[in-house]
Amino acid sequence: MSLYERYTCCIEKHLESNTWTFKNDSDFTYMLEHQGIAMRSLGQAYYTLVANVFSIEEIRTFTDMNDSVGNPCMDAYNGFDASPTSIRYVYHAYRILSHMQSLGLHDVSICEIGGGYGGLCMALHTYASKFGLRIQSYTIIDLDVVLKLQQRVLSSLGYTQIQFQSADTYGQDISEGFLVSTYAFSEFEQIHRDLYVQHLFPQMTHGFIVWNYIPVYDIGKDVHIEPEEPQVSATYGNKYVYW
Repeated sequence: MSLYERYTCCIEKHLESNTWTFKNDSDFTYMLEHQGIAMRSLGQAYYTLVANVFSIEEIRTFTDMNDSVGNPCMDAYNGFDASPTSIRYVYHAYRILSHMQSLGLHDVSICEIGGGYGGLCMALHTYASKFGLRIQSYTIIDLDVVLKLQQRVLSSLGYTQIQFQSADTYGQDISEGFLVSTYAFSEFEQIHRDLYVQHLFPQMTHGFIVWNYIPVYDIGKDVHIEPEEPQVSATYGNKYVYW
């Protein structure tokens, strides 16, 4: 929990003061909405990849919305400004939706472990139809104070049908679905990962995890593993783990 203490305290501060500048707060950006030269370089790499899939208008549909809250730092991308994190959400949505499409899925119920401020949730909803998919339901599992941030951000942007579940439950009440988690599940202490594998993973018939920090181990699924592209951490050698 020490990894998240600074992050959750920052969220509490912004929720209490009702400010919308959390994406530019150093007590938030060490965890999400990263800044600096490395992230700017990654943002350009993500843009090169998504520009082969989406038009500029399709990319801006999401980035303009996502960047309208939180006061993020922006960079220039082919005539428009966006935060590098918003571009990354577009790319991760593409990877996840492409995997769903390859499985022949059409109607999906998604469960996300560690939802940040809701960016991936919004990106998946924005682009699902392009891949012939319909999101029937979307549940985010997270720490209670982070859920409050997600509820505020998502509802302000018109996403009022999202379901939220406390991390204390480890998804025990969630039925069959598609699991997503980007840079979250593999950060948890082993005891918490074990409880997710015990309670949630058996119900998740398909999934996509951006895996960091630790080597990939048996999670009870017949997984495919690929190196992350572009690679965020040469130290850890991040992976895409999917089934």
